[in-house]
Amino acid sequence: MRKLNQAEEAFTIVNAKFPFTLVCALKLNAGPSVQTLRSALDELQHIYPFLSAVVQEKNKHFYFEKDEYENPIPIQLIERTDDQQWQTIVRKELNTAFDHARGPLMRVLYLASALSEEKAEIILSFHHAIIDAVSFLPMVQKLLILAGKNDKDTNKLPSPLTVPEAHSPVLRDVLPPAFKGPRLIFKLLPFLFRQMQDELNYKKGSRGIEDAAIPISSENDLLTINFSEEETLALVKWTRSKRITLNSTITATMLKIVNRHSYAGKKELLRAVQFANLRPYLQPPVEDDGAGCFVAMMRYTAKLPPQGDIIQLAAYLDEQFKKSAKRGDKYLYAILSKMLVERTMKAHNARLGAVALSYAGAINLKNQYGDIQVNNVHAFISNNCLGAELAAFGKICFGRLSLDFNFMLAETSREKASVMVQDIHSQLLQYTVS
Repeated sequence: MRKLNQAEEAFTIVNAKFPFTLVCALKLNAGPSVQTLRSALDELQHIYPFLSAVVQEKNKHFYFEKDEYENPIPIQLIERTDDQQWQTIVRKELNTAFDHARGPLMRVLYLASALSEEKAEIILSFHHAIIDAVSFLPMVQKLLILAGKNDKDTNKLPSPLTVPEAHSPVLRDVLPPAFKGPRLIFKLLPFLFRQMQDELNYKKGSRGIEDAAIPISSENDLLTINFSEEETLALVKWTRSKRITLNSTITATMLKIVNRHSYAGKKELLRAVQFANLRPYLQPPVEDDGAGCFVAMMRYTAKLPPQGDIIQLAAYLDEQFKKSAKRGDKYLYAILSKMLVERTMKAHNARLGAVALSYAGAINLKNQYGDIQVNNVHAFISNNCLGAELAAFGKICFGRLSLDFNFMLAETSREKASVMVQDIHSQLLQYTVS
């Protein structure tokens, strides 16, 4: 089908050692029948050939190839018992790796009661190489359209012949000219110098207070917090009035709380990870519904203000993101991702950072798809012992912000994580009444 790009290869390498799974939980007030969901998944698999793919390794590179066995997307029906059961299932999925040599690279669990009118959850798990935080939403929308009986939007589905491979090129073929061939060296050398300088500055500024140790286990646990429409609107208005992004506001708040609870507020430098969507900036742009992974992990070293000034810290993160974007660092992070992952895993002596946030912004889901009533959506990405101390996925769905956190039990107890997450919630709510 095609060669994996560097980020996809990096994620495949990680998944071979630690589970690295993107898990989406669709919370429904009314769900489809199992038969209808089965049919919808079969049609979705026809629309997206990558859902019938496996990953094969050849000459130290990885390739998407069609699954010769043409296995259907597996679906497991689970009797729903209560409103919190989905979290137990998601937790297990986060800690379960994919065998990339066996397809499909997606699996589904359906939590439903014998009474079809009651609440339900559809839990979708993906190998991260075939999907990212942008492309999973169009796929989810198509699944809901297909599973929603009598939904008029069904007729608007694209033809199976027009969707995926044409929208999923190899990254190197669609990079801007300055990041291809011999010209790449003129971008790469200054970038590597900045990374070396940042590493020296971080070590110098971290003397006396060591980073958190590498945990002995990568078992994930999770927590989630939700904001009302009124709280979300107030928070968005507050960030706009301060001319900072909500993405960096949440990241800055996470940094402040992790510093308080894990370092007694004494850390002056902490590292934060945010993710850049490459799709709109490639040449030509890659469509949002194109399968594959086109993201770049952007890491910043932030100096924490003495009084924990969130506005100042968020503004700094925004400024670093803008500078990086202007230089094209996002392309370089993506190009180097496989090499960096291989080196990090081999050395096994450093953490990614203190916090990591993947923020999708406002997502365009409908409340109703035929007979299906959608209440909310949650998403998590597996963390591991070399990853951030606290990771989160944020999005605004139906006008309501929600943050989905995951952490590693080997270093953070559920009790400690609950206190940290509640502190983040409380801190963000303070801005809505400022």
